[in-house]
Amino acid sequence: KNKDIKLSHPVILIPILLYTFIMGCRYGVGKDYFNYLELYEDVKYFEPNWTEFLFSSYTYVLSINKVHFSFFFGIIAFIQIVFFVKAYKKFPKILPLAIIFYFVGSYYLGWNNVLRQNLVVAIFLNMIPLIEKRKMGLYYLGAFLCIGIHLSSILLFLIYPTLVFIEKHYKNNNIKLMLTVYLAFVGMGLFVDIFSYLFNNEFLLLFLLDTDYSSYAMNEGLMTAQTGSALGLGYLLKVTNRIL
Repeated sequence: KNKDIKLSHPVILIPILLYTFIMGCRYGVGKDYFNYLELYEDVKYFEPNWTEFLFSSYTYVLSINKVHFSFFFGIIAFIQIVFFVKAYKKFPKILPLAIIFYFVGSYYLGWNNVLRQNLVVAIFLNMIPLIEKRKMGLYYLGAFLCIGIHLSSILLFLIYPTLVFIEKHYKNNNIKLMLTVYLAFVGMGLFVDIFSYLFNNEFLLLFLLDTDYSSYAMNEGLMTAQTGSALGLGYLLKVTNRIL
């Protein structure tokens, strides 16, 4: 019956703690699980990645203090689900449906596999009101901190001006512009093999070699891979649904 979601309310707090416990105690679930586990156990023997300073510091501090890895995974799951719930702070009637969708749509599996990127997604959901209120300074501070979790968060710096531009034209009911932009991306996805282009770009490969993602540049499977694109009924249904 509250107008705002309160994290301290037992109805909210107990499921959050249960979710944290279960996701923290799981073992061997997810393709990236053992990669994170290996990183956690070995980070004390190597120089941490200070580009992604927040996540590196978190991993390093827990590891050198011999904290059990279930806490490492559990704390990440806790932060993810708290930010997810907080995104619906002003929408208590929508939150139950959002949680159902989160599980039925199997999003919880991806969030507990691709940990850092989805932690950034959870944080970003709470940054959207900053765009609406034009609080640019706070938004970019949040974006900078997200880079400390995963380097791909640099894309957040582009999202602010993009959404401000879109919102401005959407308020003017410029539907033709929106459809043109969307269909341009549909065409690009179908007819341009972006993946192959990127991994055949010398500048990108040289950039990767100087980062902690150099293994991608060395992966022969990735080098020869292509972006799969097929114009089937499922694809057309998705495009139609999004246009509507």
